[in-house]
Amino acid sequence: MLMKVLAMFLLPAALFAQPYLWYPRARLGHQEPVAMEPQIAAGILVDASCDNRSALNLRQQPELAPAPLQPQSSGGVSAFGVTVDAQTLAQEREGVMEHHVPDLRMRQPDLTCAVTGDTRSFALLMDNGRLVNLDEGGNTMAAQYLHADAAGRALLNGTGPALKPRVTIKGRIHMTGIVVEQFMKVGGPT
Repeated sequence: MLMKVLAMFLLPAALFAQPYLWYPRARLGHQEPVAMEPQIAAGILVDASCDNRSALNLRQQPELAPAPLQPQSSGGVSAFGVTVDAQTLAQEREGVMEHHVPDLRMRQPDLTCAVTGDTRSFALLMDNGRLVNLDEGGNTMAAQYLHADAAGRALLNGTGPALKPRVTIKGRIHMTGIVVEQFMKVGGPT
């Protein structure tokens, strides 16, 4: 009787202790091995959260540019038969315009996947046409380079256009991503 009870508890424990006996370990399909040595990748830095990631769209010039400064009128305004005097206009404009900061337009997404002030995740369009997403460390390095570059600072403060800077990155490429070790060279916008 004792043997039956022990067998009832020990047999399932032994089966669960060796799961490799029950599950096949063969892979389906083809999987490229992970590169052991870092590789050098050159290309264009783009916004990874962009919806249209087609090769044609990614190679287009950025469309987003800072909004031109419009002079504020000091007189009254008339539209659709309604005239508003200068004092009322100034009071209304004060509440509405306080959130219209210079960089507001540059924080909107660009349709060509260019880097804007709102970009938080980056991708690299390599010279061979392959698009790889940067890892979190690479995203941090890309943001640091934007802050260090004069064109990047102009973009972030709202006085410069959206960018697609040319960069050279050292890292390990695996499938659709790259684990970035170093930004080796940052070129001008393309």
